Amino acid sequence: MKTFAQNNHITLASDEIYMTSHAIAHSVRDSKVKKGIAVDDQELIDFPVSRLQMQMYYDGENFIYTDMKSKFIIHPNYKFKIKGEQSKIVNFITATKIDGTEFKLRKYIKL
Repeated sequence: MKTFAQNNHITLASDEIYMTSHAIAHSVRDSKVKKGIAVDDQELIDFPVSRLQMQMYYDGENFIYTDMKSKFIIHPNYKFKIKGEQSKIVNFITATKIDGTEFKLRKYIKL
């Protein structure tokens, strides 16, 4: 991710990926569970390590880690406020079960 970002003038806000409780809850929310597209708890727990073995794509805005069964969306320069002060981080946005076919679309650049 870092090399691709540098070569393509994409700002990475930090060297770490932050996973907030809000983003984790978004990944396993009731509507995703009902549709059968929520990732398993263990997949979320394993993600910080398992991502190193996953394929990575860029869609023009976000980085996507995938094992072709699930995708994990990472925003490279996410803005948020802490105690009224604006900051930027590389932020985990959400995760979803997939069938893998969407990565055939032209908008995805495989890294």
